[in-house]
Amino acid sequence: MLVTFLGRKKLPFKKFFKGKPIVIISDGKIDYRQLKVSKLDFYDLLAMCREQGYFDIKDIAFAIFETSGKISVMPKANQKPLVATDIKLKPPKPKLVKYIIVDGEIIKENLKEISKNKNWVFKKLKVTKKRQLKNILFAIFDEKTNKINVEYKKQILSKN
Repeated sequence: MLVTFLGRKKLPFKKFFKGKPIVIISDGKIDYRQLKVSKLDFYDLLAMCREQGYFDIKDIAFAIFETSGKISVMPKANQKPLVATDIKLKPPKPKLVKYIIVDGEIIKENLKEISKNKNWVFKKLKVTKKRQLKNILFAIFDEKTNKINVEYKKQILSKN
């Protein structure tokens, strides 16, 4: 417990016990000395870069081997994905998906959040009894279209 406490509270102990992040790639070039310090081999590094979506090291501005054992990648400016602000678009504010049915059960809290009730769900789905919902894996309410998108359990089974 003392080691854990010191590792959290005191920077020198934290560095000693956990290590520190290591810059392994800089401006598309591998720092071989830092690669050896990290105890990674070239193929491990390539695999970690591919997992981040970078298949060519030359596209990477910096790759940092974190103390967690994962790699963080900063792409070169010309390799960054295009985002809405780059083309001066104002995208709509993201909203969480409202699951109103999960595994055949109505999620009352989510219905309440969208100001709907069980009778509304039954009417929208053309259902008369609660047990008719048992074949529904999940149902999501789409506020834009005012529709319920349903995924049935049988659809999932038939795809396999």
